[in-house]
Amino acid sequence: MEGNLYKEIEQLRNETKQIEANLRKDIEQLRGETKQMEGNLYKEIEQLRGETKQIEANLRKDIEQLRGDVQRDIEQLRGELHKETALIRADMAHQKVEIIKWTLGALLAQTALILGGIRFILG
Repeated sequence: MEGNLYKEIEQLRNETKQIEANLRKDIEQLRGETKQMEGNLYKEIEQLRGETKQIEANLRKDIEQLRGDVQRDIEQLRGELHKETALIRADMAHQKVEIIKWTLGALLAQTALILGGIRFILG
């Protein structure tokens, strides 16, 4: 019986050693896989960083282009505003001239009536 116990103990030791060896092998395999995955992740991170920098550069370029377009549009609108202002001022001046002409015409007519009245009274 003692011999059987020693055999069983020895068998359990061997099985334990085998399990330990298998576990060590699995651990090493997992370490390798982890390192590989870590390497892949670093590659992906660097690729994403590069893509992000490219996108950022494109966005900055687009922003600068939009700024230029907006600036041109503003300058164009200012030019059009100045033209419209000049046209309005010219129209206002023309209307003032017309008002003055009508006022002078009315004054001339009044003067003629007054002179006609004086001539009639004196005459």
